[in-house]
Amino acid sequence: MIFANFRRLLFLLLLIGASSAVAQVPAQAPASEPKAAEHSVADVVAWVRRDGTEAVMSHDVARRFGWGEADVVVIRMAFTNPESKVSFAFDVVRDRPNNVMIARSPGEMLVWQLSESGEVLQTLRATKEGVASADNAVYLPKWQEAIAVFFELIPPTPAKGGQ
Repeated sequence: MIFANFRRLLFLLLLIGASSAVAQVPAQAPASEPKAAEHSVADVVAWVRRDGTEAVMSHDVARRFGWGEADVVVIRMAFTNPESKVSFAFDVVRDRPNNVMIARSPGEMLVWQLSESGEVLQTLRATKEGVASADNAVYLPKWQEAIAVFFELIPPTPAKGGQ
């Protein structure tokens, strides 16, 4: 059962990797603190809603978060660092006030359920040993690293008044 769940989550990652919304993350250092302070999770949500691609969330992830068996439609923005092979996806759930962010590196995948305001509600960790809920606090530094990728890549907000 655990192996089957891991295989399903791995399949989700393959779908993310094959998505037309996948872009290459520039091979540069992570976002610096001043740059990250310029944006909020709400800015990332607005960007993903504006420029992301429609997708269906993995049924396994949706089920784990208690969202039932039906398709959960999301707007997705996904990136892969070509050097480290680490990938990130940010899903804005259309019909629920939650968002999901995924970070995958060789050997481990983390999935964070976020409130609309960006608070980490729940963390899932998948490895070859299986999938399990994880302590949010333990994986908060990895969440901060992952969200920094989006903070770094988010385009400037268009000027108001057409300027």
